[in-house]
Amino acid sequence: MDIFDTNYFLINKKMLSLVGLWPYDDKASKNIKRSFFIAAIGVVTILPQFFGLRVSYQDKDIYRLFERVGTLFFMHAILFKFVISIIFEDKMKVLLDSIRKNWIKIVDKTERAILIQYSEKGFIISVGYMTYISLALIVYISTPLMPTLLDLVIPLNESRPKMHLLKGEFWFDGDEHYWQIFQIDSISCIMASTVVMTVDSFYANCTEHCLGLFAIVKYRLSIPNKENLKKTDPRYEDVSYKWLVENIRIHSAVLDFASLLETSYSLAFFVVMGINLLYFSSLSVLVLMSLEKPLDFVRFSILLIGLIIHLFYLCWPGQKLIDHSSGLFRDAYNSQWYDSSMRSRKLLSIFILRCSKPCILTAGGIYNINFANFAVILKKSMSFFTVFSNIS
Repeated sequence: MDIFDTNYFLINKKMLSLVGLWPYDDKASKNIKRSFFIAAIGVVTILPQFFGLRVSYQDKDIYRLFERVGTLFFMHAILFKFVISIIFEDKMKVLLDSIRKNWIKIVDKTERAILIQYSEKGFIISVGYMTYISLALIVYISTPLMPTLLDLVIPLNESRPKMHLLKGEFWFDGDEHYWQIFQIDSISCIMASTVVMTVDSFYANCTEHCLGLFAIVKYRLSIPNKENLKKTDPRYEDVSYKWLVENIRIHSAVLDFASLLETSYSLAFFVVMGINLLYFSSLSVLVLMSLEKPLDFVRFSILLIGLIIHLFYLCWPGQKLIDHSSGLFRDAYNSQWYDSSMRSRKLLSIFILRCSKPCILTAGGIYNINFANFAVILKKSMSFFTVFSNIS
């Protein structure tokens, strides 16, 4: 059975195929799905926001202006992420081929158990992230229905004003065609969220696979050689040396995989991180401006918390990659190098030197994806939030 048809990767395969990003699907099917998602996000959602932006500017409605700018930031980030994933389809295919080859090559029971352990983690992280986004989406879409629901449960002398989901402007009356617009906005939000959970969960699962490979290298460092030969055995030096050479080859392959992961997502990270910072600022303003509008406050708070979780989800794999790759330096230094041959010790010193430089995922080669920079983003964003709250 192909590894991508197992429980570890099947959900990623299904989701990627759904949005037209599975590289092994036929070209016509992929193009139809991609066009559908781009049209739903880029045309049906973004264009009405631009029209609404113009109306808000003419009416000098700062509240609606910020709201529509925020929606534009959010949808553009998702659209760019989707388009960049299409552009880098060939690299995604190389990643998938590499994962498949690793599962075929690794036959040792202990090493395979390590790979399975990390693949299970990747599956849990993917499912957990998708579940969270789905629940948050349900709450976000349901919030504008509250006035209608309250009219049924606690009716007033007149109907409560209807709440639109994305507040876009159309060429027809929004209140008269409220339910049609609500359906369009809901479908657009569902499709946008599907793209986010698909691309991000696959990135996290690929990173977990890379971490599993680093864990295998660590395991190999803990045993000098498979045959456990005595130093007096004439074959000792050759077997010990070959064992280390094989481990270094595996480590080089892992570094290549990590480098491919970096180049595949670096541009997407750069665009998404930049837009998310702007979106974070606009959301912070909206949260403060909506304090007297409970339903809007709930919606914007959900988005703000969701954005923080999204940034954390992107930085978490990057931090784990740094920890696992830099940890090999200590593992190699603490290994039983003193029991190996002189030739092996010299080679091990070169290996230790290489391990002193950790693998890093970056956003366009400018911003390192790790917890330290995640904390910096939160700190600066909260400073902006505090300043604006004092001004207001």
